[in-house]
Amino acid sequence: MAAIRVELVYMAPAGAIVREYLIEAPVSVEGALRRAALDPVFAGAGLDKAVVGVFGRIVGRQERLEDGDRIE
Repeated sequence: MAAIRVELVYMAPAGAIVREYLIEAPVSVEGALRRAALDPVFAGAGLDKAVVGVFGRIVGRQERLEDGDRIE
């Protein structure tokens, strides 16, 4: 299986946090958020409870991601 590139954009009080990850496919939004939660920059961000979208479209956490998707 190949890895896909996924970008995560989070708007924190101090400004936007943008991170890119290579994640083994297939992966859901939930899987990508679990991976991002391991990144210290997202400590306390509440990714487990956030409403999320892909390119501005609200999606469920089971939505499968494609290479180049951006989670917001």
